[in-house]
Amino acid sequence: MIRVNIILSVLLFYVLWLWSCNMPGKIYNQQGKQHWIAVTRPSVGAMYIDSIPLQSVMKVTEDKKPYQKFKAYLIGFSDSVVLRDKSDQISRNRYYQYDLQHDWAAITGGQELKPVFYQPRTSLTDGLHEGIIVFELNGNNHPDTLIYTDSFGSWGKQKFILEGE
Repeated sequence: MIRVNIILSVLLFYVLWLWSCNMPGKIYNQQGKQHWIAVTRPSVGAMYIDSIPLQSVMKVTEDKKPYQKFKAYLIGFSDSVVLRDKSDQISRNRYYQYDLQHDWAAITGGQELKPVFYQPRTSLTDGLHEGIIVFELNGNNHPDTLIYTDSFGSWGKQKFILEGE
């Protein structure tokens, strides 16, 4: 009987080990989630941008004309870098919650616009950081380019040409 229990324990351990080896990768390998713009770097993680309705961050009345001066985007980062030092984790979280908005700009007709509002979103997933960024537009012109200049990590300067808005 003891021998059977040992064999079953070893077999269970082996099955669990095989199952864990076949688990999907980190959160930046999410399957099926399509984004408007997505960039993946194997050693860094993934970054994505989605155009979202303004109602998700602002109260929009029936007279939408005053609100046509704004454009909102959902931006997200999924980090594959694991930080073991607590102070580094705090610095990274502070960046994603407060300082990230200063690294973004929208180009509209040759004019650079800075964000007027940034709302970080809470995530239960470690390493996933999302936020909604809002730009105030001049006239009815939508941004034709978004520029991200990373002042914290290793993304460098990213330029996104917006089409189809």
